[in-house]
Amino acid sequence: MNPAPRIFWYPLQKRYILFTPDILAHIYEYQQKWPWSREAGGELFTPDPEADGLVIVAASGPSRKDTRKRYYFNQDPQTATRERERQYKQGLHAVGLWHTHPQQNPTPSWQDKKTAKQYFDDFEGARNRYLLVVMGKNEPAPNMSVWSIETKGWVELIE
Repeated sequence: MNPAPRIFWYPLQKRYILFTPDILAHIYEYQQKWPWSREAGGELFTPDPEADGLVIVAASGPSRKDTRKRYYFNQDPQTATRERERQYKQGLHAVGLWHTHPQQNPTPSWQDKKTAKQYFDDFEGARNRYLLVVMGKNEPAPNMSVWSIETKGWVELIE
């Protein structure tokens, strides 16, 4: 079953993020439905990182080399770099991080925000935003918390 696309809007609905069904199907696979489920995650990719409407067409992760625990996820840096380079050769650009939480209504932790800000800062001004997506464990379509870090600070997007 392919899920329906999902759109998250910036305040004033002038910009949006569209998650395609294939991407949603991929990340939904990793919901933390059980007490023994571990966090999973990766990066999000789009062909046009500066568009007002970002269409997320690829998602990486998780990798066998990632550190995954019930309440913790950390990408393997070498694997993530290789995947970013592979996607870039296909015309896609990294625009955010996604990962799971075991709650029904997920919110990013301070560590999640710190990590996303580090990724954003590593672009050294080459990006005007970087996404942070946290997925919960609801069925059939999990709740998703979608945030954007920008030079002026954090913005929460609304579905």
